Amino acid sequence: MKQKNILDYFKSCVTIDYANFNGRARRLEYWGFILFTVLLSSATSIIDNAIFDMTETHVRFLSFGTLATLALFTPSMAVAVRRFHDTNRRGWFPILLNTISLSFIALPFVVAALQTYSTTGTTNIWRDPKIIAIMAIALVVLIGGIITLVVCFTEGTHGTNQYGPDPKKPELDNEINEIGLE
Repeated sequence: MKQKNILDYFKSCVTIDYANFNGRARRLEYWGFILFTVLLSSATSIIDNAIFDMTETHVRFLSFGTLATLALFTPSMAVAVRRFHDTNRRGWFPILLNTISLSFIALPFVVAALQTYSTTGTTNIWRDPKIIAIMAIALVVLIGGIITLVVCFTEGTHGTNQYGPDPKKPELDNEINEIGLE
């Protein structure tokens, strides 16, 4: 069996396993996907800045970067869930964390609120319940991100677990099954 390289894992994530939330993903697959996602994001950012006036709000939402983000959202969720499965954990955590993170779409409104405070001379913004709620959400996302980072660096369980065979050594699982049949 030919060993996959990082590019093979990325291709697999965006084609065969595009919306595959079942099974397991080894660390190399997950981090390879993340690496190429960052590279693609950087490239689309450079292209967007070269072609468009990114100071206009409507252009930012119709850019190549936005299209790439939308195209890679589902496979990024799928590979994160499979990564959690490899460590024998449920895959709901990364989905929940990203749902909370998406609440930061409201961030421009926070910036506007902070600018209002700075222009009105109000010095204690921490008494505003909206600011407190947004900071609480930010704290949850930060802690969740740290937990996700630790799990994604953690080595997967050896052998078969409840989510499938070991992606590092699937041949061992086959040998064990064959021994059980004798």
